[in-house]
Amino acid sequence: MAPISCLHLIRQLLSTRPILQEPALLGLASELTEQQNQLAKTLTRLAPQMHAATDIVRAAVSLCRIGELSVLCAMQNFINYGQHPDAAELPTLLGKHAPDYGNQLKIRLKLPFPLRQLIGALFVLPKTQVHKDQIIMHIAALETGLADNPGELAQLKAQIKLT
Repeated sequence: MAPISCLHLIRQLLSTRPILQEPALLGLASELTEQQNQLAKTLTRLAPQMHAATDIVRAAVSLCRIGELSVLCAMQNFINYGQHPDAAELPTLLGKHAPDYGNQLKIRLKLPFPLRQLIGALFVLPKTQVHKDQIIMHIAALETGLADNPGELAQLKAQIKLT
């Protein structure tokens, strides 16, 4: 899928967000969107050290929460059909179901493998054949709270000599 097609897909996916009406779901969606905005700002700062095209990095940031946003839409449908989940359980349910669902969506949408690698690097670095762009993506995720491991942040910055 070409970067233009990915950006078109992103626009379509983001246009579904207004269906969220439940305040707890809107709050979660707002937090996810703010986290994506912070991630984009951090990657803009780190971009000069990346070899990846700007479009693919932008697409990776935009799609990194596709699973979470899709699960939020499913939860809204659940509520629309008369179910009333406990608001305190929503973040746990989101964390439980979103990663697998997001991965399945990315595969079914046939996103290019390099794009899926960059998105995946935001959450976990691969054990082998790690590229500098993936490390920078993970550093940005650590700096913005998408991933949480302060020791890893210092180690990765030293590994690629990022100050």
